[in-house]
Amino acid sequence: MSRLLVLAALVLAACRPLAAAEPPVRSAQWLKAYRSYLAQPGCAERVIGLQGLVDEVPPLELFPYAWECSQDAADIDVRRAANEVLRKIVNRRDRVLVPLILDTLSHLGKRDGCDLTSALGGLDPPVREAIPVLVALLSSLENVERTPRCAVTALGWMGPAALPAVPDIVALLGSKADVDTREAAAEALGRSGPKGAPAAVPALTKSANDSWPKVRRASLTALGEMGPAASDAVPVLRAALKDPDGWISTAARNALFRVQPDKRADVAAIADAARPEERGSLFQDLSQLSATLPGRVPEVYELVVYDKFAMATAPWAASRSGRGKFTYRAGTVTGPDEESANDCDRKVVLSTVDFSLVPGLVRQAPGLLGSPSGKVSVVILGGGVFCRSIGWIVHVDGAGYVEFRLDGKVGKVQKT
Repeated sequence: MSRLLVLAALVLAACRPLAAAEPPVRSAQWLKAYRSYLAQPGCAERVIGLQGLVDEVPPLELFPYAWECSQDAADIDVRRAANEVLRKIVNRRDRVLVPLILDTLSHLGKRDGCDLTSALGGLDPPVREAIPVLVALLSSLENVERTPRCAVTALGWMGPAALPAVPDIVALLGSKADVDTREAAAEALGRSGPKGAPAAVPALTKSANDSWPKVRRASLTALGEMGPAASDAVPVLRAALKDPDGWISTAARNALFRVQPDKRADVAAIADAARPEERGSLFQDLSQLSATLPGRVPEVYELVVYDKFAMATAPWAASRSGRGKFTYRAGTVTGPDEESANDCDRKVVLSTVDFSLVPGLVRQAPGLLGSPSGKVSVVILGGGVFCRSIGWIVHVDGAGYVEFRLDGKVGKVQKT
């Protein structure tokens, strides 16, 4: 049991008789016992006091302790516990905390201010004096990566009240910030509404062609939130209707319904006609995939083939993990989306793979697993379960999987 849990158990045991005697109101002795822990020099002890007092005393009394320990405690479990208390305090949306939060954010340094910016952004009516403080966090090089993203999200939650920040949000959208921060910037511009359109529409029109799909989707949606004020973006929105990425096409469609409400039927017809459709099964014919995918994704860590589409995890330097996920469907390749890191670093050059073997592997696998009528659910090209060597894995519903080498020879049969 950790030191924190031991101390908590001792305090709770000492206070239990008092709590049982006076369930509706905490006694003075009970509160004094927990306050004594706030006076201790270590965060492990202070967190016990914070947890005991969080529902009993005004938030101003606890905020400094919760903030300090959530950022500076040496033990990760103590930091996590302090952070939970901090979130509970600030999520009360108590405006009495605003001056203290603003002062803390103004001297944030390299600390993570996300919980504090979220608290400010959630207040209604919006705290206008928070806008310059949040704007300053958008470009501060001292802050951890998440803080600018959280600051711009908070500005977005303020809606039209944050109009003075639109130029700064536009600059963030066009910067080299990470993809999630730029996505949040696009969303924030959308929430500024029609009044933000003069500055926002040109920037969103440009970011609607970003290399990251999530930024494109957010930009298209933001243009829609501006309604007819985004009419200058109609050509870009209409072009996006034909994007092979269904999420982007849908975002463009929904945006045009708001920007050109009198053209709904026309917009829907264009979007519907542009949808790529896979004819036949990829388990039976991978010739189009093999002719298309290597041109966009020359090498992969893993390729997962389903009946009607496939997903490739490939090197992508612009992502935080160095990997991106691409989707193949009906002769088109979309992506990338952010992909998490993996211990398996084996890669395969797609141009060297004989995809014509796959239909035969799909036919063999059910029988090898003792289930001749079994249905193949997925075929995976990659490093195998333990990243031993590149090969094919054919999964059969309810039966197990078969590992094949790249030349099609059977490696391992694993029944379930």
